[in-house]
Amino acid sequence: MTAQITLEIQAEASGHVTARREQVWEAVADLVHRPNLTSCEILSGAWPAETARARVAMNRDTFEMARTETVIRCVPEKQLLVKIEAPEWGSTAWLDHRIEGDGDGCRLTISAIAVAVFPEGAGPASREEYAAMTLKGLEDAVAEYRKRIEAKRM
Repeated sequence: MTAQITLEIQAEASGHVTARREQVWEAVADLVHRPNLTSCEILSGAWPAETARARVAMNRDTFEMARTETVIRCVPEKQLLVKIEAPEWGSTAWLDHRIEGDGDGCRLTISAIAVAVFPEGAGPASREEYAAMTLKGLEDAVAEYRKRIEAKRM
């Protein structure tokens, strides 16, 4: 039997977006155009309503993952909390998008709590490496949302 390592992390990234709250919400709630998403299929409900479920595939650099996402909490123009399950990867995560007023725009904050089980020697070498990878992904997502939203305003 192969030894396994369980890594639990929390990471958060945020940034200012020069746009109205409804514009930021529209981008966050749009499952089809989420950063790094390569495909999606709604399994139940109407996305992003609470309890809606979708099967999605994502690709970030050389990392590809298929997963099921379930909306846990949806407060339009304020918060979208999604539970992510990727049993093939031994991973469960909660991804929380929060939008708050911030001067001439909004502050978009994306946080993640993740638990992943890796065969020893596969995946990140440490909890710190896993947290750093997750933080980089969140920072990249905030930057991509900002770029897309602000480009639409021009």
